[in-house]
Amino acid sequence: MDRLRALLNSTSKHLGSCGLTMKVPQSIWILDSEATDHMTPFPSYFTSYLKVSKKKLITVDNGDYVPIAGSGNIQLYSSSSLT
Repeated sequence: MDRLRALLNSTSKHLGSCGLTMKVPQSIWILDSEATDHMTPFPSYFTSYLKVSKKKLITVDNGDYVPIAGSGNIQLYSSSSLT
């Protein structure tokens, strides 16, 4: 993260966007309060799950399209959940 900040501070022009990819343990979630939905590649995390009957694609931040396999709920803590 420090290297990313240093790179951003060293640029002379404004960067429109920046991405960061990193490996994190499966138990860690990075939540974005401005995201419409959250995604996971781990079906076992779902407390309820419905497979999509028709192929649907969603647009991710970089403009690429990715297929949706299904949707459902994930329990984060006993008092909150992602829907």
